[in-house]
Amino acid sequence: MKEDLLKDPVFGMAASQFDRVADFLELDERVRERCKWPKRLITVSLPVTMNDGRTEVFFSDRRDSVSRVEGA
Repeated sequence: MKEDLLKDPVFGMAASQFDRVADFLELDERVRERCKWPKRLITVSLPVTMNDGRTEVFFSDRRDSVSRVEGA
């Protein structure tokens, strides 16, 4: 899952920015890993009939990254 998320340009950029800030704040590795990755990931597919009659499937996802780490 991590590799697939990092392929997304927006998530990849956010992960890179998070790593830089986590380095600056000297976050513990345990806290860093818990905060970096989404808590939940919902993926949907939407089949659409195009004007020419063929069906194309579009994919989308929603990432819920809100997490709390005790003691951080």
